[in-house]
This record gives sequence, C-alpha cells and structure tokens, in this order.
Amino acid sequence: MVSINKQKSFFYRFILVDKTKENYTAELQFTPDRRSLIVSNRGDENLVIYDLNVDNSEVLTLKEHLDCRGSFTRFFTFDPTGRYLLVANQKSNNLVCFEYNTENRTYAFVSELKNIQSPQHIVFLS
Repeated sequence: MVSINKQKSFFYRFILVDKTKENYTAELQFTPDRRSLIVSNRGDENLVIYDLNVDNSEVLTLKEHLDCRGSFTRFFTFDPTGRYLLVANQKSNNLVCFEYNTENRTYAFVSELKNIQSPQHIVFLS
C-alpha cells in the first residue's frame, strides 16, 4: 500500500486542474519512446502528460492535460505498435482511442466505443 502526503507529493501537487475536486490516479505509464510519463487523473477526467528531462534538475515537466473523453479512467495503454493510446473509462462505459505522433509527441482523437460495461483493463492477444 502506498501512502501519499498531500503537501509533499509531486503527483498530488501537479496533476490538479480543479482544486475543488478529489482526484485519484489509477494508472501511470511511459510512452513507448520513453520520452514522457502519462498519469490518469480521475476527478478532473484527464490524462496528465509529463516530459522526462534527462539533463535538468526537474525530472518531470508538465506538458499537457489530455481530455480522456470519459469518466473515471481505470486503465490506459499503448497498442503493440506504439502508435495508438487506448483509454478505458470505467464510469462512462467507453473505450477511447488516440493516435500518438512520435515525431511531435501529440495525441489526436481517433474513435470511441460506447456501451462497454465498466471497462477495467485492455489486453492485446497475438
């Protein structure tokens, strides 16, 4: 079990957009190119993307908040090619797909599957 000190925790201090809401992190992953860290942000309903700084005293720099297009992100992952980011939103019952552009490190909405009852995980089978 992990205990978070709300005054000192990096993630607690830096992922909040609306400070009046309770926010929870359910998942965090590196991008396939290992240049960014993505953190789910339940409450503000977004994915927080940090740039990794290898030659700077600040290890992480906030890059952007990506709207997860749903509620209560339970899980997200990249497909095996590293081209698509898939997001499972538990309370809005949807799966969302973004295309990840590795050159400029941006995300573009591709599609959404609705009426997926409480999605919790995504697994790719070969």
